[in-house]
Amino acid sequence: MSIYLYLCQPTHTFEELAQQLPIKLLELSIDHREGRIPVADLVLPATENLPDRGWAYIATDDRGGLEPLFKGQFSGIPKAIDEQTKRISLYATLTNLESSYQKVMRGVRDNQFVQSGKLFDYLEFTTQLPCYNRLGSDFILSDLFKGRHQRTLNREILANSLKLQLSDTPLPSVEVTLTKEWTQICRGEANLLPQIEAQFPQGRICTLSASGLLSSWPKTGQLLGRSGYAVVNSNLMTFTPSKTGVLGHYPLKTPEIKGQVYKINWLKGTLVVEWCYRQKRREIVTFTMMHKNRYLENTQRPPRTIKLRLTNGHTESVMSSFFDTPEGRDAVDQALDIARSHLAYSARALEITCQIPFVDGLDLTLDHNIKIIHSVIPQGEIQGKLVAYRLERHYNIAVATLRILVATGTGEANDSTYSIQPVSDIEGLVDAKHLAAEQVIDHIVVHNHAYEQISLLQTNPDQDLTTWIDLNLKDLRSHDVLERSYTLNTLNWSAPNLILN
Repeated sequence: MSIYLYLCQPTHTFEELAQQLPIKLLELSIDHREGRIPVADLVLPATENLPDRGWAYIATDDRGGLEPLFKGQFSGIPKAIDEQTKRISLYATLTNLESSYQKVMRGVRDNQFVQSGKLFDYLEFTTQLPCYNRLGSDFILSDLFKGRHQRTLNREILANSLKLQLSDTPLPSVEVTLTKEWTQICRGEANLLPQIEAQFPQGRICTLSASGLLSSWPKTGQLLGRSGYAVVNSNLMTFTPSKTGVLGHYPLKTPEIKGQVYKINWLKGTLVVEWCYRQKRREIVTFTMMHKNRYLENTQRPPRTIKLRLTNGHTESVMSSFFDTPEGRDAVDQALDIARSHLAYSARALEITCQIPFVDGLDLTLDHNIKIIHSVIPQGEIQGKLVAYRLERHYNIAVATLRILVATGTGEANDSTYSIQPVSDIEGLVDAKHLAAEQVIDHIVVHNHAYEQISLLQTNPDQDLTTWIDLNLKDLRSHDVLERSYTLNTLNWSAPNLILN
């Protein structure tokens, strides 16, 4: 049985090379590790003249007929040369790698943490890894715990090659802090005149001393203190109201007061203010996700702390709260995905290594589940995910070395629901998007309207009879930053239990 090298173009199929005279290889080893491109190391006679660049197929006739087992690209100059042999490497690079990434990206859910648009950044939110084909023809995502294919190994396992050991101590928990910062910016206009008029009798501004009120009325362009308001449209003028019959609803003169009759002035106008609210806000969600795993008793490993900051999305918004919105809850969901993925990678605590004949390993991929049936296993059998293999053909050996990781979860149901609880109420302007005039006004009091003036003239004419309006607007000045905290109930997560009982 032999192994051969066929030079080719990137687009060639193996069937197109049937008439080519191959190069016979002296030795071969193919390494394929989880999340990485397969690599082939070849040993061939030093006299063989091979290009530094280009592509080639590796084929074998170990199973009777000639079949390809690797297609790759030359890495450049040989890795080593001596008087008899030289060693080169091939990499199973996809010719359409970028388009393959984009194809997979179309099935990846958007999230608020990644701005790069790169597939591997999105995979941090999942329990999936890239899985490459040895023939450079395929790229898929494969789950950490369960592949699409199943293989059972029993008598194929070579004597004295099976080993079981703990590969790592699982994480006991993940503690996550999620922060969102933005600037709340709101603008609008409010017509204050109806609110002012409502404080006067008959719903109209009336006074015996119009000149003082006219002179003190806010002017267009005037800033109202430093509270965030500016007058955009303002005027006030006297007018003669329409007659209202015998009711005298809008009288133009006072009754006789100590021998005198005074003119009652009725006024109309506008008072529209523009308001602007600009407030930096910060919201922080903290939660802990506990790990349920068989190998966590008496562990001394500390929890993993993860600090996440939302940089995607709007940095300016009218909203006064983020994590109370659907977008905020979606961000929490994505943070939970990150926490689960960290626990998942540490959940495969049990490692199995073994060797099988070279021929029996030819069909294996890193999308395989492997069930091991062997007398040395306490339960008799165990299964896990194939995470690495090495195919070796030398003059004195032809084996496949496998590395399998077993999920050691408890199999308990994972928490699927949670509640976000604010630690405090929202400060500052809450619903500025729909701010109306009555919400803008803090308080409004009219002093000495016409009917009060009449009463004062009848009792004590020496008092100050000037009509004036005490109008205070809500302060829209901002703070340096308004911070609000949230907590989640403690959640539990477990990987599958793949230790068969």
